Amino acid sequence: MKITKFIPRSIKIRSWYWVKKEKEISQELIALFNLIDTDKYKDARTLLIKLWDKWCGGIEIVPVWFYKEHISQLVKAESMLDFLESEC
Repeated sequence: MKITKFIPRSIKIRSWYWVKKEKEISQELIALFNLIDTDKYKDARTLLIKLWDKWCGGIEIVPVWFYKEHISQLVKAESMLDFLESEC
């Protein structure tokens, strides 16, 4: 009998490495959205590019839950910047 049968699917098992990475990206996302909130769009765009390179440009394999929870926030920030920088 496999031990995985006893673990409900709703429980997420994360390694200590990904817990640290999750805290790291959360702090970076807070900084990014603070720049957007204070109308510092050029600085926010620069930080967004750095975050894309850091979290999506590497060869490291990122778990699916990490993409769903955090990388989607980068997409959200990018679309916010595109809207706010556009000329109406």
